Amino acid sequence: MRGSLNFTQDDLTEKPFKAIDVDVIANVYYTQNNGDECSVRLDYSAIKDAEFVQKLKEKLKVVYRDGEVKIGLNGKLKVPATCNSEKNRLKIYITSPDLVKIAQEGVGSFYAKSINSDRLEIDNEGVGSVKIGKILANKLEITNEGVGSVNIDDVAGDDMSIDNEGVGSVKISKIEMGSLKLDNEGVGSVNLDMFKGGNLIIKNEGVGSVNAKVDCQSVNATSAGVGGVDLSGVTRQYNKKKGGIGGISDGGLIVRN
Repeated sequence: MRGSLNFTQDDLTEKPFKAIDVDVIANVYYTQNNGDECSVRLDYSAIKDAEFVQKLKEKLKVVYRDGEVKIGLNGKLKVPATCNSEKNRLKIYITSPDLVKIAQEGVGSFYAKSINSDRLEIDNEGVGSVKIGKILANKLEITNEGVGSVNIDDVAGDDMSIDNEGVGSVKISKIEMGSLKLDNEGVGSVNLDMFKGGNLIIKNEGVGSVNAKVDCQSVNATSAGVGGVDLSGVTRQYNKKKGGIGGISDGGLIVRN
């Protein structure tokens, strides 16, 4: 595990933040609060290797800069095999009144029960996954570039985009949005259990598949990759374009003009 997190002494002083960037082996637990508290708590208790804990404490830095908190390493650190497992990882507890960006670059998972923000950007680049219960945001951008997956139970707002480029998958149980633009370019798949709202634009260019159940105004689907697009539900307007190996399965989609 290697990190090159640059910082000044002032950056180590706790300051308010609206963005989180994690690049370390850890499980992150985020809680939004109603006050003005912005804090980060590191819990090493699950790591059973005392020597590794000491070295990790020396190398791990929490940097507060430009409205963002960055958690990463300053230098190289060898991680014992026993400390790679889910139950033996560092735990990071973060709270803030607002959150506009989550960047997950390391190994591990990011957990949150609910996030309410005017805009929110989720960038999952690492090996770990992002698991969130409910998101309420006027504008939501999800980018999944790594090996891990993004799982969200409930999303509501105005404008949303999903860009899935990696090996991992994106699964969202319920979406209520004015518009959703979905671009699937990677190996992983995207599953939308239910999209309710305005316009859904799907562009599938990768190996993975897209599955979407809808109750919306319009669906525009393009299949240009190897993976297929499977559509079901009800829409008022429907357009499709096929250019790749993968097909568009729309037998379960009803168009009601």
